[in-house]
Amino acid sequence: MTVDPGMRCGYAIGRGAELLAYGTIYAKDYDQITEEMKELVETYKPQRLILEDWRGYEPDIKAKHKTPIVIGIVLAVYKCIANGPYELVLYNSWSARFKRAYFTVFHLLPE
Repeated sequence: MTVDPGMRCGYAIGRGAELLAYGTIYAKDYDQITEEMKELVETYKPQRLILEDWRGYEPDIKAKHKTPIVIGIVLAVYKCIANGPYELVLYNSWSARFKRAYFTVFHLLPE
C-alpha cells in the first residue's frame, strides 16, 4: 500500500503485479481519513506501507502542518490492523520508490 498523505490523501494498493485499489480520499476532517483508511486496511490487509515523508517540504508549504497528523493517523490505523513494515520516503524520491514498488501496476491503470 502506498499513501500520499494529506487532506486529499492518494493511495494505491497492490499485491504482486495486481492492482487491488487506488484513489483519493477527499477528507473534510481527520475522522474521515481515519474511517476511510480503516476500511481500506481492513478490506485489503496490505503487507507493507510506503508513505510520503513531510520532513523534506519547503518551509513555506502550508500542508506541512496537517500532513504529519495524517501520517500519524495512517500509521496508527495500519499498525493496529495490519501491523506490517512501513517506510517513510521523502517527496523528492517518492516517485522513484513508488515506481520500483509498483512498476507493473502502472501498466494496469486505465488511461
